[in-house]
Amino acid sequence: MQTQRRVSLQFFFLLLALLGLIGTFHTEALSQEEDETNNSNREKEETYVTMKQEEIIQQLTQGESGLVWHDVSVQQNDHPLLHSCTGFVPNGHVCGILGPSGAGKSTLIHALSGSPSSQGNVWQYHHSEEVLMRMTPPQVAWLQQHDSFFELLTVQETLQLAAFLELPHWSADKRDALVQTKLQALGLAAVADRKVGGYHGSSSSYKLSGGERRRLAVALELLTDKELLLADEPTTGLDTSMSVRVVQLIRDTVQNLQIPAFCVLHQPRSTIWNELLDDIILMASGGHVCYVGPRSEVRAYFDDLGYACPQDTNPAEYYVDLISVDPEDPVQAALDEKRIQKIVSHFRKHQRKQLRIPKRNQKHRDLRYPHITMKEISKIPTAQSSQSAAIRSRRHRLFHCPQWLLRFMALLKRSLRQNLRDTTSIVARLIFSASNAWLLTQLYPTVVPHAPPTAHSLADRAALLTTAAIVVCNMAYMKTADLFEKEYPVVLREQMRHQYSTLEYLLAKALAELPLDALFAGVFSTVLKACTGLCIGWWPLTGAFSLLTAAGASLGFLFGSWFAADGLAIQAGLPILVVLMLVGVINPSGVDPHRAPPMVTQLMKRLSPFAYAIHAVMVAEFQDMQFVSSTGGRRWWSSIWKDLPRMGAMAMVRNGNQVLEALGLKQETYVHAMKHLAYLTGIHLVLSWWGLAVRRRKPGPKPSSKTIELSSSPGTNAPMPPKVARRVRL
Repeated sequence: MQTQRRVSLQFFFLLLALLGLIGTFHTEALSQEEDETNNSNREKEETYVTMKQEEIIQQLTQGESGLVWHDVSVQQNDHPLLHSCTGFVPNGHVCGILGPSGAGKSTLIHALSGSPSSQGNVWQYHHSEEVLMRMTPPQVAWLQQHDSFFELLTVQETLQLAAFLELPHWSADKRDALVQTKLQALGLAAVADRKVGGYHGSSSSYKLSGGERRRLAVALELLTDKELLLADEPTTGLDTSMSVRVVQLIRDTVQNLQIPAFCVLHQPRSTIWNELLDDIILMASGGHVCYVGPRSEVRAYFDDLGYACPQDTNPAEYYVDLISVDPEDPVQAALDEKRIQKIVSHFRKHQRKQLRIPKRNQKHRDLRYPHITMKEISKIPTAQSSQSAAIRSRRHRLFHCPQWLLRFMALLKRSLRQNLRDTTSIVARLIFSASNAWLLTQLYPTVVPHAPPTAHSLADRAALLTTAAIVVCNMAYMKTADLFEKEYPVVLREQMRHQYSTLEYLLAKALAELPLDALFAGVFSTVLKACTGLCIGWWPLTGAFSLLTAAGASLGFLFGSWFAADGLAIQAGLPILVVLMLVGVINPSGVDPHRAPPMVTQLMKRLSPFAYAIHAVMVAEFQDMQFVSSTGGRRWWSSIWKDLPRMGAMAMVRNGNQVLEALGLKQETYVHAMKHLAYLTGIHLVLSWWGLAVRRRKPGPKPSSKTIELSSSPGTNAPMPPKVARRVRL
């Protein structure tokens, strides 16, 4: 019966690994299939709009090129996060998005990026070519609130790697020239060889300042041609002077590239409002849009509405206060909500009159003016530049492209640089490894150096090896999970751009961790072996702890891949790590071979890296060990009777093989335990691969409102609005 259970557990273990592999390949296949479909659609150079939409676009643009959005909204679980809005921002303009917290500012810029969770239409209009292009996320340059980089790479190394991953079809000389151009254009040439560094820690003379980090982020986003620049609170956490410089940098960049920019700003100072913002979007709580248009016309618009801004007041602060609700005073809150409703209603009437948009009923939509979701629009072919199409055409060839090895080597080189340059962490881990090993030797006094093994030292030997295994695995897990969580924003950004596959990153990262992990395990084993009388050889001890370190690191990858996005890589894994530790520990007083543990315990033990590592070192320590009597002569029954209360069943053993039998390890071998530990490490990496792939493709909220089904146009598979939809080159 016990053999059958063991076979069943092995089959379940193998099935778990197989499911992980199938899920991973399935996820990657879906990604490749979607990319192939999108790429084939992009090869066509025309898009489809209704005649009414064409009329609105012409009224909005007034002969200028820029970003047009029409009837854009976002809903989640029948709750509107962003109410319908329409607008236009010309190329080279900076549009500031202002409003109180919870107004939906970040939701709006995500919708403008072409997010599939949005409803409505977002286009890039080129007046000179009379071409209208659908906006998609790959065309968007994002400046996040917090810049994320590999901190121990230099500015030039960061840009060179990004250029290689973004433009693999370019020659090395051409990529280097592009990098140098960006360094000069953004004022980073003087700090090209300086490490990026973090926000805290090292001296400012050895890392980039806040403004330099912002410029590096801009350089990374604009290595290739983009159609839109979005910045989510780029001035948060900066002083007033630096805030002005950051917005000035954004303005200079978009004017040089002739693309529009949208910046979510939190109470910008008067200098930013008067000199750096060309257009304004004001948003009230609940996702209501109160104003969209030129900044120069805001004052006159609200003056006509009866809300004149005093001359000595910052307009940004005044208008944000105007559309904010006081949560502490119920009476004032009611007045604020009434005022906001008036402003929102007036702007809707103003824009409807300006664009001659007919008032629509939600139950009876005008079929000439359908409410189209971004998911449906994503099936419509668009015009793209040849360079952008060439960049995206490589996505579905990630595993077939001849450059996969070059990408892997580039990622491995980056990870090795990041690890080997962190000298402070390396020295600290070396000290901790040696000191922890020495401390363990002081806790078990019967295992002294050069002392022959005795029966009295059995419990201490077992406890020493068990505790050492726990320390080694936990140190590896904590380090890897913490590092993975720090790197995750950068990896996610690169994954969203399809610069490399999850497998390439994970293998490069795991391989880069091996040298240092083996070094720390070797130091730990050396100190432990030198300061104790353990019988296990240095090579078996170091080998077991090195592989256990790899298993602990792979556990860090596993929990990091699933929980790093939520900042819970360490916290989520610790409870599971404790369970695996508890089921992996062996009772030093012996086990009852006639009483099998519960099935759940057996399963968890199969999943525990602690169990296999402890089995390996126990076998290597006690196999063929011969005890020396602690009394200097024959062990009489009186001595055994004296030790029985303290040692339990271990008081009856006479050699190491009997110890292994008492511990339930009679049939276990060192090679068998190490092999299973290696298998478990591989399964952790497979599940990590799966987690990265799933988290990368995690969908956003689905629109809940009903949409009108689109028919197909003759000669193409792309859907079109019925009857009135037509092919347009405006």
